[in-house]
Amino acid sequence: MDGKKGFSKRSGYQSFIAWEESSLRFSFLLSETAAACLSA
Repeated sequence: MDGKKGFSKRSGYQSFIAWEESSLRFSFLLSETAAACLSA
């Protein structure tokens, strides 16, 4: 029970990190595109 709980907690943390990374990358691409459009 406890081991399973720890595992799900760890996997949830990893998925949160992955989501954070992808959202950061997305916002970076968005700002890059906006900057390119503004400078053009």
